[in-house]
Amino acid sequence: MSVIIPGTGQLYTGNYVKSGVIIAGEVILGLYTANRISYANELKTISDSLGNIYSRSKDSIWTSKDTAGKLDTAYNRIHNRMQYDFASFQEREARYLTYQCLTWAVGAYYFNILDALRNTGYFFDNRPRNPSTAGWLSMVPGLALGQIYNGSLDKAGLILMAQVGLAYEVYNYSSLMRICENNLNLLQNPASIENRDPNVTTLVTSWTSKYNDAFHNRNTYLWYSLGCWLYGIVDAVVDAHLHDASTKMKLEPDLSPELKRVGLTMKGEF
Repeated sequence: MSVIIPGTGQLYTGNYVKSGVIIAGEVILGLYTANRISYANELKTISDSLGNIYSRSKDSIWTSKDTAGKLDTAYNRIHNRMQYDFASFQEREARYLTYQCLTWAVGAYYFNILDALRNTGYFFDNRPRNPSTAGWLSMVPGLALGQIYNGSLDKAGLILMAQVGLAYEVYNYSSLMRICENNLNLLQNPASIENRDPNVTTLVTSWTSKYNDAFHNRNTYLWYSLGCWLYGIVDAVVDAHLHDASTKMKLEPDLSPELKRVGLTMKGEF
């Protein structure tokens, strides 16, 4: 059921709150992704328009006077190409955000399936687990093998979704940083023809702003990725230690349609 419609497997096994969260999450991710696709298409229209201007322009020299009355010359075709390059970057930036949304949506879908399987109870047993094995398996990023080894399929789906999603964020922002660096090096090189463009100062400011944003986001998600990876290892080791413990305690969301309330339920076995 969860393969066909995310969240319905949780509904079938009586996890109503979790089912609602998964369904709502997938709908929100879907709507946001559709919005990002529309925005990226708008930027592509602008980029294509500038691309047509660039392709039709010639290597002609045009001259302008600045406020001091000095003459400044630049190649018209070079100027148009630089405008087109920045517009293309903005479109790529929007596309990357779309791909990131799709990555999180796929990750949430995968979590939904594993969580539904875990709720059946067929993949869980109280046999002892080796904490060292669980820890070493969890050191492989992006697979959540330690959680799968422990039979915690819901945690496996959650950690896999987070690790893959965060890693893809880091990759995307690193790619955007490299593009910004290449353009800044070109514009700030005194020997380049691009450096002679009258609008070079504005372009340098724009590229610098984009570089700083990408740099900040890359580092932020890098730290998040490291934290998620370490959490996966610790969680697998602790779960392996407690796997066959006689005393269990769980804190779970609870929905009571009869009493019309939503809350938390603490279950303990002594």
